[in-house]
Amino acid sequence: MEVARKINHSLHAVERYLQHFARVVFLAGKEFAPLQIALTVGISLANVTTYLEIYEATRWQSRYADRYREIELIGEKHFSAEDQKKGPASRPPRSNGARRRP
Repeated sequence: MEVARKINHSLHAVERYLQHFARVVFLAGKEFAPLQIALTVGISLANVTTYLEIYEATRWQSRYADRYREIELIGEKHFSAEDQKKGPASRPPRSNGARRRP
């Protein structure tokens, strides 16, 4: 709540920023490129770059170790839930071998 007040943003917006940050860090850990992360998370490349800069500046600081473990769990949970929503991958329709004419 204090953060939201300091930056003059709603609590909902701050929660969304934190969720985006967690997802960006998680995908970066899975070796996604910044553009892939932006497209997957649905945010701008500039925001991804900012989140990655914050992460790189803080990731080795011991005071954030617990938070980054928590972020890993948030990212894992989010993408596992998304995968479950999608269900099993579908196969492309089988061809009967006949070619279509252009």
